[in-house]
Amino acid sequence: MSLPPTDLGSAAALGIVAIATNNVLGPTLKVIGEDLKRVYEVGRDKIILVADRKNNSQKDQKRANIRIAKEVFESGSYTTDEISAEYFGGILASCRSETGQDDSALPLLNIIKGLSTYQLHLHYAIYCTLNERLLKEGKFLNVAMESQLSSKEIVFAAQHIFGINLNPTRDLPILNEVGLVGLYKTGVEPIPGGKMVPFVSIRPTTLGVMVYCVAHNKFEDWNAFSSLTLGRFPDIEVPPISFDSIQGLKNFVTATQKNVD
Repeated sequence: MSLPPTDLGSAAALGIVAIATNNVLGPTLKVIGEDLKRVYEVGRDKIILVADRKNNSQKDQKRANIRIAKEVFESGSYTTDEISAEYFGGILASCRSETGQDDSALPLLNIIKGLSTYQLHLHYAIYCTLNERLLKEGKFLNVAMESQLSSKEIVFAAQHIFGINLNPTRDLPILNEVGLVGLYKTGVEPIPGGKMVPFVSIRPTTLGVMVYCVAHNKFEDWNAFSSLTLGRFPDIEVPPISFDSIQGLKNFVTATQKNVD
């Protein structure tokens, strides 16, 4: 059976489209047909509540930029997962100004819109880890200088990344393509005893820092990233341990094995 050649407005053609729609969407059709408004409102309200939390529920006279707010709701309201609400809510809070004319975060919103929830989660795990490490070191790092920032290496044991349902081999190329991470490596390294240690190694970027800061409603302070206590998003997992080099991971696993033996 084929569609009528030209007139898709005819009753027959519409019936065929309805059948095809049901075939393609299946049970999703019911959600779209009956609950679209409710789902949209749940996602929208979640973003608003997150933005309000990031703004510390301040009742001021600032206004959100209408261009960014429109894009946030159109792109973010159809998902109710926590990580998306954090990023969209953060950028909504960040676009508030006295005049409502500040749309400087729009390029960052366009990046966030193009990422999956898993890619957002991986980005969060990387920069949350980096932020906490820099705070612990207590030294200023000029994150506006890519050469200084890229000297930092974030290394995870692969099982810790996959253990929180992230897939770096799939998602790091995307984060790299949009500039949110620099050089990255995944692989295995040998340790004494003939064992192999799977690892994930990432170098951060200035753009990655900026997107992380805007998600925390700290866009204006992104260049102070190394001294900002940004904290963690509620209910979003981060690998329990990280290292500043692959050798550091290998040393840790070797020492752990010795203690077990």
